[in-house]
Amino acid sequence: MMAKFQIEVEEILQRVVDVEADSLEEAIKNYSLAIEANHTNFDYKTDSLPELSGFYDQNVFVNSLLLRASAYLMSYSQTHNLTDLIYAFSHYQLCDTMVANMRHSAITKNDKLELGKIVSKCCEGALSVCYELINAELPENQIRYFQQQAFSFAEKGKSNSLLESMVGQDAMKLANIPENLQQIENQSIIFSFQTKRHFSMKEVPLFESRSGAFRQN
Repeated sequence: MMAKFQIEVEEILQRVVDVEADSLEEAIKNYSLAIEANHTNFDYKTDSLPELSGFYDQNVFVNSLLLRASAYLMSYSQTHNLTDLIYAFSHYQLCDTMVANMRHSAITKNDKLELGKIVSKCCEGALSVCYELINAELPENQIRYFQQQAFSFAEKGKSNSLLESMVGQDAMKLANIPENLQQIENQSIIFSFQTKRHFSMKEVPLFESRSGAFRQN
């Protein structure tokens, strides 16, 4: 069963590679089929978003969500349809929740590094969507909400960068990297983290909570 599932997902994702450049609509459909093949109760024809339970492989599931979100964001650049942005943001929210659940099972350094890559993609994509929504013609309360979400994803991205750096430091110790080189790397990491925090605090202020128009984290 699992071997059959893996073949189905690989075939679907290959079809995505073949058509993505020519048809974003077809790409979104094939990403949806990949999620459907990896989920017990998701039907892409009737369900806009999958439930966060019932998947066979969580890594395939979260990566399929990221790909589908990215396709919706790319679609918006062509159609300028705000629905595409809302769908993209909803997928990044799902990914964010999935990441929180996956942290409990990320035990090895490799697991943590792979999870860090997922978080980076999620935060980067979510920030891009928030930027577009903040500059869209939306009610003021919704704009404030997406400004707050942008701040939240920026903070999560910076925290993830710091965690990735800490995991990398442990790897350097295991690889017997000289201590003086590790200290230089540590100073660079701290400076980079403080600089990013300084500028992000200026660029995206924290606003009050929004109403229940969208799903809360």
